[in-house]
Amino acid sequence: MKQELQRITSATTKVRRLGYFVLFSKILKNAPLPSLLLQNRIIEEESRNRKFLEDACRELAVKRIGSEIVTGEISSKGHSKGADAFKRYLNTAIEFGFLQEVAGRLNNTKRGEVLSALSENNANPFKLSLAQKYWFFRVILDKDYDYTRTALICSIQNGSDEELKFFNMLQKLWLRKLAIGSFRSPTTYDDLKKAINTKWTAPKRYYFENVKANRLEWFLDLTAIDFWNLKLNRVTVRDSLIALLDSEEDNFSSFFMSHMKPLLSVSITYWKELSRKERFAWLEKFLLQSFSLFTFSEALPKISVNQVIEYSLSILAESGIVCEIGEFESELERFVEAKGDKYRYVRTVSEADRGYSSKL
Repeated sequence: MKQELQRITSATTKVRRLGYFVLFSKILKNAPLPSLLLQNRIIEEESRNRKFLEDACRELAVKRIGSEIVTGEISSKGHSKGADAFKRYLNTAIEFGFLQEVAGRLNNTKRGEVLSALSENNANPFKLSLAQKYWFFRVILDKDYDYTRTALICSIQNGSDEELKFFNMLQKLWLRKLAIGSFRSPTTYDDLKKAINTKWTAPKRYYFENVKANRLEWFLDLTAIDFWNLKLNRVTVRDSLIALLDSEEDNFSSFFMSHMKPLLSVSITYWKELSRKERFAWLEKFLLQSFSLFTFSEALPKISVNQVIEYSLSILAESGIVCEIGEFESELERFVEAKGDKYRYVRTVSEADRGYSSKL
């Protein structure tokens, strides 16, 4: 739990499918685009995306109220509605930190580049691989922990006053964060105080449409909840999901693998139990791939350590290997030191990145 606000406020009821963030990252991989051209690309591919959506939505563990199986589509039917849905997805992607707008053009951020790299072999953008699920799960808990965890807990508990429980739990969470003290900036403290004193307009509608609906849909995409019956307003989960929501950075991978074990096609192994030769082989592979995927300029072969870590841990998770950030980063430093004639590792004191690695 970070000592700051962790909530995405631009995600309305229309932002339900994580696959559109995959599409954004893949389209912007080759070149930045103005938002209107990105919107046009999504609309041009609407027919194909509809087939992908139908295929993916049929597999979701949900019983809906009506007969329509597809939700969260960006559609040209009723152009203003399609444009609004695109705008909502775009604003959410920017708030999550997947995209940024520079000089009127949208670019993938470092985080968006990782999503694009993890999506290269994904035929259906709405059917996420285990590596993508690992990555999305980390990002959602990093940027939206306050809303996501609280909404899931209240959905599981159910009840006629569900929205009241949500807002009460949310305010208690923010009060706990406020009581810790030692804020990194006055703005962080002020934002928490302001949030605690928020007077919600139409709280019931806001909760069910703009908080609960889209986050439960995200967790359907992640295959993280066992079943959602909208008719009965009932969500079924395993205890391991709650443990995963409460996990910290230094044990997230272990809890993720425990919860996602039914999806694994291989047995679970642990990074620390691999031989040094095996770990170094993985690191050599990841660095080679990262320099190919994330180098800003061939003239300056330098990559973000954050990107290496996010990309590598996602691939390891899909391979059934439990590896936490701290142990991976430590081994990466040892590897670079041992390969001092090929690589360099520099730590930085920054919230934006842990450091960078360069090729000599």
